[in-house]
Amino acid sequence: MRFRVTALTSVAVLSILVLGAARADADGAVTFNYAGRPQFFTVPAGVSSVQVDAVGGGGGGGGAFGGEVPGGAGGETVATIPVAAGDVLEVTVGGRGGDGAVTAGLALGGRGGFNGGGPGGSAGSPQTTDISSAGAGGGGGASDVRRCGTGLSSRVVVAAGGGGGGTVTAPPNAVGGAGGGTSGAAGANGVAGSSTGGGGGTAVADGTVGDDAGTFGTGISGLPGFGGAGAGETGDTAALGGGGGGGGAGLFGGGGGGGVAAGDTSGSGAGGGGGSGYAESIATAVTFNPGVNAAVGRVVLTYTTGSGSSGLSPCPQSPGGDGYGLAAADGGVFAFGSAPFEGSAGNSHLTAPATVIAGTPSGLGYFLATRGGAVLPFGDAEAWGSAAGLPLKQPVVGMAVTRDGGGYWLVAADGGVFTYGDAAFFGSAAGKPLDKPVVGMAATPDGAGYWLVASDGGVFTEGDANFLGSAAPFRLDQPVIGMTSPA
Repeated sequence: MRFRVTALTSVAVLSILVLGAARADADGAVTFNYAGRPQFFTVPAGVSSVQVDAVGGGGGGGGAFGGEVPGGAGGETVATIPVAAGDVLEVTVGGRGGDGAVTAGLALGGRGGFNGGGPGGSAGSPQTTDISSAGAGGGGGASDVRRCGTGLSSRVVVAAGGGGGGTVTAPPNAVGGAGGGTSGAAGANGVAGSSTGGGGGTAVADGTVGDDAGTFGTGISGLPGFGGAGAGETGDTAALGGGGGGGGAGLFGGGGGGGVAAGDTSGSGAGGGGGSGYAESIATAVTFNPGVNAAVGRVVLTYTTGSGSSGLSPCPQSPGGDGYGLAAADGGVFAFGSAPFEGSAGNSHLTAPATVIAGTPSGLGYFLATRGGAVLPFGDAEAWGSAAGLPLKQPVVGMAVTRDGGGYWLVAADGGVFTYGDAAFFGSAAGKPLDKPVVGMAATPDGAGYWLVASDGGVFTEGDANFLGSAAPFRLDQPVIGMTSPA
């Protein structure tokens, strides 16, 4: 896995804007539409405050035929935030949750919307001529603005996503909860109370999961920044059934909705909870409008030049420039160009060889991981735990760091995934009949999923990672040894 120091320059910002990620209006307003990745805005000289009008993504619909049970609408947050000239604001626009649908004979839950939406719960083999068993909708992604960093702790405004719709019923049963407001709405229960809706995220806590047991996937509560996964159906052969809706993302994510219990002959999956909205404490003119948007999100920044100084210091800049670091199996680290040297394990007499080096988001540190699962931090990297004490069946071969540097994932050659800090678990390839061992991993831009790659080029997706192809069908001269994804 390669070590990379990422530098954001004014040229890079201009190229993003020119490519259509944002539209600048003559009156000092910039509109950011959905792009499926973070976008950036540099505060002009003479600007001390920016009004943010952010709208979160709507939850997907549940049902066998593409969304008969509606998801909750995303919320809107309007706030004026103080800034300093030259600040680079990271703007992330939330996606809409995917609809549950029957695909290749399987009732699959919809994917979570970009930027933290929880996936909808899946079900068993459906009857394709009716809605007897169905997948639930994914939760909507949050739209947010971040200052002085890229992690969750740098968010200054958040517009929440709506929860995904449940399954096999008619509203108001099983509909997804609306995105907040300072609190998201709970998802509606399944018909006749057959399953429990996910709780809405609040200003201080995650939304709770509904009924969490499911043969086709266990539901989970929300997390900071992420909606919980909807529970899967428990695998009965009743006339009705289905999974629960995914939770909407937000400051705190909504919980996943419950799935249908075994033996229930007339139940339906419940809706996912909506996420919570947020504006930093020093923001002014704050307004929350819950449940206003059923589509992808949007963010509009409005500013006026010549408004004096906010008194804020400009955000510190990362090192920048051209550079990279190399790691050897004995733990030695070699820095070139502008990449910082923050130490190495070359004289530490490692009990197992180093296999991975991964940089922190700031570019001011890095991690080394060994075959035995030990994690060694350097610079501003923080150790959140390791797999060194676990009875690993296969060696650790890959690592990915979360957007805020507050956690990381490790992957072993058998596809097992281990999470630490604020890294969320979205699944693994452990127990699957792999043709070749896993050799690496990469996280999605919003941190709500990851890809695993095997030495034959096979690619496995978890969370909101999309399958875009693999090298498995190719006749490779040599095995694949790793993977990377755009920052």
